[in-house]
Amino acid sequence: MLEQFWQDLRDKMHVTIAHPELPDALRAIAANAVQSIWQAANEAAAGELDAAQRARAALQGELEAERQAHAAAQTRKEEGRRQIEALPAY
Repeated sequence: MLEQFWQDLRDKMHVTIAHPELPDALRAIAANAVQSIWQAANEAAAGELDAAQRARAALQGELEAERQAHAAAQTRKEEGRRQIEALPAY
């Protein structure tokens, strides 16, 4: 869905500089400049998205490690409770 959005936006952003007083060479230069800016912005956004995805994956790994540590602590707690309950009453 997001990929389709960007493709639609790229299609709509096809650059045509139409000004009757501009020479053809200047229009081509302006169109190329706008296209270069668009491409640079798109590449920067892709890089930021990649970095955000890597950060998310790292956080998920940390959260999973914490979840496992918590589960292990709960298991130890329950085992300790069972051992205390198994002690003879005096």
